[in-house]
Amino acid sequence: MKILVDPYVLALPSLENPRGRLLSYLEGLEAWLGRTAYPPFTKILYPAECVACLMEIDAFPFSRKVARLLLAKEIVEYDPQAISRMATSLLDSCEQVENYIRVLLIAAELAVLPSYFVQRLPERVSDLFLDCLAKLALQAATGDPILSGLRIGSTDKADSTEGQIAIRGRVTDAQVNRTDISLDPMPIQLDAQFPVLFDLEDVLDAIEWEVLWEYPDWAIRKAYYSAISLGDRSIFKLGSFRTGNRFLDTIRRLGLHSQPSRIRSVYQTCALVVSGYASAVAGINPRRLRRAIRDSDGATGMRADISQRGAGYRLHYWRCRDGTTELSCVNVHNDVTIYLD
Repeated sequence: MKILVDPYVLALPSLENPRGRLLSYLEGLEAWLGRTAYPPFTKILYPAECVACLMEIDAFPFSRKVARLLLAKEIVEYDPQAISRMATSLLDSCEQVENYIRVLLIAAELAVLPSYFVQRLPERVSDLFLDCLAKLALQAATGDPILSGLRIGSTDKADSTEGQIAIRGRVTDAQVNRTDISLDPMPIQLDAQFPVLFDLEDVLDAIEWEVLWEYPDWAIRKAYYSAISLGDRSIFKLGSFRTGNRFLDTIRRLGLHSQPSRIRSVYQTCALVVSGYASAVAGINPRRLRRAIRDSDGATGMRADISQRGAGYRLHYWRCRDGTTELSCVNVHNDVTIYLD
């Protein structure tokens, strides 16, 4: 999955903006650039021409500019140097979307819906971003597989977004730099949509269970977002957890990895257990596993129900003395095995 970072994420607000807008901006930077990793099959892209323009018009978050804004808005919980490093890390660790664009030039009369996606940017950056989106939309319309799954990573969600932006209008001329891309005769009516993601929850929601299940850390986070409401997350936080050496093997042995609804149930049970919310959910019934105490650290063996019908799958896990949950294995109801490691 490829995610193109909206230049609005980087465009530094002016001093005229209210304090809340600056805080929202800083949170957006942290959401997209402050993380040490995304799922391994996620590629973050950025529009290099837009970023270069932000630098030219002095709207890129260099530390001196950030420091001036933080001082003016009396924001002390952020470090200007750290913010600037986050922004420049995009240039160092991510790829330019231009490396994937095969449309050299495009002449078109296009509209972006919702329009605020381009209107909220400085005019020159807005023009460049619209040109970038138009090229991507035209290339996607040719069926080029290199752009399959492309999404836009943005911030400041509005009610009108509806999870996607549309590029609509008429292309009157275009040039491509590859012979294997075939354009229809001009003019071309363009009507393309790109999903929009606003945070890690959106990223994980866009990844199918069949892909994510082999990465328990990410799968449990995905399940946490889907199983626990936003209001409850402030109380039932995703605690410290790890998976045992045979956890994935037991899922594979039971064939659950090839059943999206089953693997979702497995990881939702894990998330409910790790967050401490399982006791409040009917049918989970977390309980001690009889005579299961680990000699090495005194951890207590536990059991929770994943399903009741058919084989009746169960999650076995260790509740460690330091509060960590160690997920050991998935079994059927009459198998009380729990592994020590």
